Amino acid sequence: MGASQSQEPEEAPGGTSPAKSPAKAAPAAPAPGGSEKPKEAPTGNKTNSKTALPAGLVAAGTGSQICVRNLPKDTKEEDLRKQFKGFGKITDVSVKTFETGEGRGYAFITFKKLEEAQKAIEGMHEKPQPEGKPL
Repeated sequence: MGASQSQEPEEAPGGTSPAKSPAKAAPAAPAPGGSEKPKEAPTGNKTNSKTALPAGLVAAGTGSQICVRNLPKDTKEEDLRKQFKGFGKITDVSVKTFETGEGRGYAFITFKKLEEAQKAIEGMHEKPQPEGKPL
């Protein structure tokens, strides 16, 4: 290859370089009726946007799941089952831990019915705990 030859692409008909084509420079706009959903304006009520459940509730495959935070690091599944059994039928408890086995300070509790999960939130939200922070 000689020194006088350029490595730039040749110009396309019409005087534009293919690498500098405006169609490639800008991202394509979504097609009308495309898969992008319009963003909803936030409202004063916090809900789980996927299922329109109150904040703190998640629809689980076989019930309604709540997240319990501010737990002591040594909390066990049995502790939570005892503490929450008065609100309804518990189908699952998952205490989140580090690889060392120490608790991360939160857990998920799944109740059979939505109403039971709501009662648990109402009964335990901000309830003082003997070990420290309120749940």
